[in-house]
Amino acid sequence: MKLKVFFLTIFFLSCKNQPLKQFTLQDLPVKYNIEIVINGIVPKNDEFELFYFEAPKTEFNQHDAIQKNVVGSKNPQSIKFMLPHKIIPDRIRIDLGKNTEQQSIKIDNITIKYGQKKFIFENEILLQNFSTSKYLKYNAQDKSYSSIKIEGRLDPYLYSTNISGVLNYLLED
Repeated sequence: MKLKVFFLTIFFLSCKNQPLKQFTLQDLPVKYNIEIVINGIVPKNDEFELFYFEAPKTEFNQHDAIQKNVVGSKNPQSIKFMLPHKIIPDRIRIDLGKNTEQQSIKIDNITIKYGQKKFIFENEILLQNFSTSKYLKYNAQDKSYSSIKIEGRLDPYLYSTNISGVLNYLLED
């Protein structure tokens, strides 16, 4: 009996010194690309950009961005960004155009899709999970965003909170 206790003690002590594997979203098998869709009205032609970063990065950069030309319309449209394969971002930033003559942009929702699953950010959920830059003003009455030029600079964008919980839900079987 003493011998069993001795071996169990040695076993547990040796296991104690071994670090436990920390699983991250990047460890999960990725079968599909993640798609970000902005549904809304963009009155004038413009160019939107989607920035993203994955851990361990903590800042957005031009190398991790996708540009999309948007044809202006008074009708609702879907602006789709397909992330590169195996990219599972912690946060995203959506630049709402460069056109200095752009009118108010109405965003009905932002959807994140993975395969057949999707999560829709709309109404209060959208406002709680996406913040505006100082160059963007939100109008709650018509759910529109207007660009604001400050000291000659225009950089209207929305940026998300950490979306790893949403992506974890979408990635699980």
